[in-house]
Amino acid sequence: MSFANIIKDIGTIYQRLFDHQPVLQGECAYFYHQFEGNGRSAEFDSLLQSSHLLNEAVDTELEERMKNVPFEKINAKLEGISAMIGRIVVKGQSTHEEYIKSMQEVREKEWTEFEAELARKRQEMEDQTEAHLIDFKAQHEKIEKTAVRL
Repeated sequence: MSFANIIKDIGTIYQRLFDHQPVLQGECAYFYHQFEGNGRSAEFDSLLQSSHLLNEAVDTELEERMKNVPFEKINAKLEGISAMIGRIVVKGQSTHEEYIKSMQEVREKEWTEFEAELARKRQEMEDQTEAHLIDFKAQHEKIEKTAVRL
């Protein structure tokens, strides 16, 4: 191997290791091709369109745009809707009041039945207590009689 070949190889290695210009040129060309080739991204186009619409809105006067708006028709429709909502609310309130009244009647009936059941059970317990008390007295008298005999 000659000295000239070694210097030539070192120059080639230097270009490969430290000269990034061809790689960067390729990346820049690829990015440019992707951006311009796709006709810009849809997001960028929507941003441009929004910007144009905003500029047009700023340039036009509000009074000019309001001339063509049929406020009378809109107001009439809103009044009609308001009347319909009022009728629905009145009907809903009467339906709700009927429901509340029926639920109160059901609850009062249940409460009356509960109180009657409670009174019946109380009477049953008092009867059982009385029966037990009579049995206890009878046994007590029996025990006293037996104790007296002894």
